[in-house]
Amino acid sequence: MKLMVTGAGGFLGRYVVASAVQRGHEVRAMVRPASQYIPESWHGHPKVEIVRGDLRASHGTAELLEGVDGVIQGTVESVVVRIPGQIAPLRREYERRLRVGRIIGEHLAGTAT
Repeated sequence: MKLMVTGAGGFLGRYVVASAVQRGHEVRAMVRPASQYIPESWHGHPKVEIVRGDLRASHGTAELLEGVDGVIQGTVESVVVRIPGQIAPLRREYERRLRVGRIIGEHLAGTAT
């Protein structure tokens, strides 16, 4: 099975990638475009494909999902302090997460448009 792991360069994500590979899965390890940390063991590994992407972007998510059978979202929620005027950014982030979830679900169900 080919899995995509989002947040693969993070503290938890790198362990998810290692565990999936150990269980025999191929992994598309998605890291942020500016991420400096990519484990050395991933470079040239036949079961690990490293891709750079940003789920906050409004384009490219469907292309990142091509050829994968499942997605493990390893991205971690940020701690949010409620500050006056911050409701709109929180709403946009919530709507973005819904959009990404819908794209992932449609792609894996074979109904992507």
